Amino acid sequence: MGLTEVKSLTPEELERLRRCSACGECIVECPVFKATGNSKHLPVNKARALRLIAESSQGIVSSLHCPSPLRRYFLINSISKVYECTLCGACTEQCRFDVRPSDLWYEFRRIMYENNLIPEGMRSLISTFREKGDPYGMGRKMRLYWAKRARITEKLKVGRRARVVYFVGCTTAFTRVNRPTAISMAKILNSVGEDWTTLGEDELCCGAPWLMIGDVSSAKRCAERNAKLIEELNAEIVVTTCPTCYRQLK
Repeated sequence: MGLTEVKSLTPEELERLRRCSACGECIVECPVFKATGNSKHLPVNKARALRLIAESSQGIVSSLHCPSPLRRYFLINSISKVYECTLCGACTEQCRFDVRPSDLWYEFRRIMYENNLIPEGMRSLISTFREKGDPYGMGRKMRLYWAKRARITEKLKVGRRARVVYFVGCTTAFTRVNRPTAISMAKILNSVGEDWTTLGEDELCCGAPWLMIGDVSSAKRCAERNAKLIEELNAEIVVTTCPTCYRQLK
């Protein structure tokens, strides 16, 4: 991908960066700063560094590919701070100037990803994601493991047309601590006599982890694939017990 193909910040996004007055309101609720006590994790400091890069005469992308090794190291080190964030949105809720920092972190992650400048730890996650189709590396055959453990597999009418589709999600399906949530949801739907189904092994990750990495195209492909599967079942309602999946599906 050539540099001319990489979209930089929009005027509206740059204007939001400029609105930051360094008032410090975002400091109060940032969970990463609370855990580390390191000022580099403060949203206000990340916003300041990113604004300097965005307003440089070279622009973001050109700056990241500048010939000076020292300057390039400084810029990449500064912008990589957007990955040291949970994207919980607490800073956005606290901000009185509508900077919406967490939204900007997504955009900077996209720029980093498209320029192949993501942190090394992300590369192994991407490899697992592409091989197994989920961030946990479990694979599609494990999508219904929660139902097998609860011995309700035979009661699940996977992939059939129904009024309600239960979108389980990767975290709910694959993590031991969250599997009881899926089982409880199935019991609730059955107890009220709801006509429901799941996508079973065909369910893909909702795509949110791809967005968090910065790969917008892969996130879009996941969303489109899941939407197509749901439409094929003539579902009227989609329910999920995962807040991240809910936000992504919505």
